Amino acid sequence: MSARGLPNVSRPRTYLNPKTMKFQNILFLFACLLLGTNAWSKEAAPVFSVTADETTSGYEWLLHINMENADNDNLTSFQLDLHLPADLTYVEGSAEASARLANHTLYANPQANGSLRLATLSLTSAAIAAYDGEICTLRVRSARGLEAGNYTLSMDGILCVARNGVNYEGETAYGTLTSSGTSATPLSYTLTYMVDGEVYTTVSYAAGEAITPAEAPDKKGHTFEEWEGLPTTMPAHDLMVTAKYSVNAYTITYYLDDLFYTTQIVDYGAKITPPEVQNTETATFEGWQDVPATMPDHELSIYGTTKSISTQITAPQLQEKSLRIYDLQGRRIQQATRGIFIINGRKVVRK
Repeated sequence: MSARGLPNVSRPRTYLNPKTMKFQNILFLFACLLLGTNAWSKEAAPVFSVTADETTSGYEWLLHINMENADNDNLTSFQLDLHLPADLTYVEGSAEASARLANHTLYANPQANGSLRLATLSLTSAAIAAYDGEICTLRVRSARGLEAGNYTLSMDGILCVARNGVNYEGETAYGTLTSSGTSATPLSYTLTYMVDGEVYTTVSYAAGEAITPAEAPDKKGHTFEEWEGLPTTMPAHDLMVTAKYSVNAYTITYYLDDLFYTTQIVDYGAKITPPEVQNTETATFEGWQDVPATMPDHELSIYGTTKSISTQITAPQLQEKSLRIYDLQGRRIQQATRGIFIINGRKVVRK
């Protein structure tokens, strides 16, 4: 239990950058309808504030969004628009909910007018924990850098929903962001090239600098296609891109008794399944030789053989007068010596 008797809660969830805020607004309005339809009130409304810590001189800051609600412990959700100075942008995916929003989902989405909309919602109507302090943080960045000086942050459109059916409209809040100025060297960001889940190489670029794609490594049995997600110029944040390869296919040529039989096209690394060969009345298939289990990264020639089926007739049998023996020219003969003959209508090889 907390000092004010609130339950200890798990880490909050953060939902970052939905494609549109329409869904978020629908949820927010749904909460309003579910919890009550009283008119918006400014009495006992929570007070919001924002502070900024410079994390990289002239280029990056961590913003702290705070809410003081000492007179109201029933708030379940809020929505506000954060306005940033020119040349400052929200670092996508950097919004983090604090422990006060442990039972809530935090939304963060840039708007068309350049502001950042922050909203939170609890589908179980849980109250926002505690009465004062930080509710979330986020990072902002300047690609070109801000000159030394103070810059104004503001939050407006503050709407809150309470569990007791009262809805609140907060006053516009202001904060100051201080820049200590930039160095002569612009802030650089890291471009990381990944190949098969491992770092291949890294390169540093300034924001807006043209990117020269890295030469991709050769990959056995594959052809390089592209670096997925690689832009033409460096954005104002670190970036990771992945090599995309396509698998190569190779041809297997089969020869049966040294004569062409058929071909197969098989992907590299795939299992090789040789074609079947049917036995005949005059020959039996003896198999394919030296067949690898999987396809290598080159063409293949595979050879197979058959064995002839011969009918041997003994000398006494050949001497029987009842046998009708012909040579291959169709002439009847009395006895078969060596060669191929037609004996009683069957082809016979005499060895």
